[in-house]
Amino acid sequence: MRSKAESYLVNDIIRALYPHARLERHNVGKFYTADGRPIYAGPPKGYPDLSGNRRGDGRAVYIEAKIHPNKPTPEQLRYLADRRDEGAIAGVCYSVTDALALIGAADPEGKTEEKAENTEKTEEIK
Repeated sequence: MRSKAESYLVNDIIRALYPHARLERHNVGKFYTADGRPIYAGPPKGYPDLSGNRRGDGRAVYIEAKIHPNKPTPEQLRYLADRRDEGAIAGVCYSVTDALALIGAADPEGKTEEKAENTEKTEEIK
């Protein structure tokens, strides 16, 4: 379950990146049927909080927002690594600044994008 602080971070990232990327927020929910069976709604396990496309070139963007000291799950890291391998921009962001750097918006020449993408590759995927 996402914390309130993490929800605020997700919203801040959407607002800050709006000029640079079109992002959608993804929520997961659980409810019960009348006979007590659990139903899970939303994207599959490991899917990041935000996905969309970078404006200008349309490159896919996937962002998992986290508040320190929280860390992404192995499923989240695997999903992000798979998307990066397919050419998408994907990473874990602990701040709006991280998100801007990830998509290359912090540097007009896009030099920060490669550095930010490679940061998460050092995380072990179990």
